Amino acid sequence: MTGVTQQPTPVQRQIGAWVMHPTAEQLSMARRIGITRIDLMINDHSKDRRPTEFRCNDGVDDDAKMIRDLGFDLHFTSWVMPHQPFVAKACDVLSQLVIDHGAISVMWDAEEPWTQAIGGNTRDAAADIGRRMAGCRMGASGIGYADLHDHDPEVLYLVDVCDYVVPQVYVTSDSGLRHNSMRRVLERWSFDKPILAGLAAYAQTFDGLSTGPNMLRSWEKVRDTDGVCYWAMRHIAKNRDAQTAIEKFAKGDA
Repeated sequence: MTGVTQQPTPVQRQIGAWVMHPTAEQLSMARRIGITRIDLMINDHSKDRRPTEFRCNDGVDDDAKMIRDLGFDLHFTSWVMPHQPFVAKACDVLSQLVIDHGAISVMWDAEEPWTQAIGGNTRDAAADIGRRMAGCRMGASGIGYADLHDHDPEVLYLVDVCDYVVPQVYVTSDSGLRHNSMRRVLERWSFDKPILAGLAAYAQTFDGLSTGPNMLRSWEKVRDTDGVCYWAMRHIAKNRDAQTAIEKFAKGDA
């Protein structure tokens, strides 16, 4: 990927959040509570399974500039599909965004549009991404319970060409994952690469506990990772208890 310079490895114990179309108010709140990393979602391909054209949201350049101007570490997150035309355009667009805005990394969201795609070849697509994005730091994110080592290697192909991993260990009031299983998920995603734990900032009232204590239970299970990234900024912005919890984590008070 000509023109892209490898960015320094981010510091440990990052606290980040995914956001699409951030507002100045959301980013001000994020800065106040100690979030330093912003993962800008540039599209939504969550419903796509058949070959489709890669999309990028309007306003991404303005969003990225606002994030950088406020002093955050900027990362771009994109859904990924294993079809060659999709991969080619995604890499072209994202490599240019990295150059234009000095982003630290690109994170690929490898959920069902990657693992359940109709057509395409995940092994070949991952190798193509590795070639096209050479020189750019990349992360692979996916649903935590993905069976990476056995009969579902689709995400593993992408992990192989990435620099860090982001398992989504979302424990919520309606998730199948509970706090006592989070460590097993992290073990499945252990590849001698930095781990950024994806945590939920929504639906955190359950087991007779309120938002703050449940977010603390998740935080305690991922203390030895390289940081966390919360889904999502919009949920944090609406919940003062979530903001208070994250602020405590950022200050080392939890």
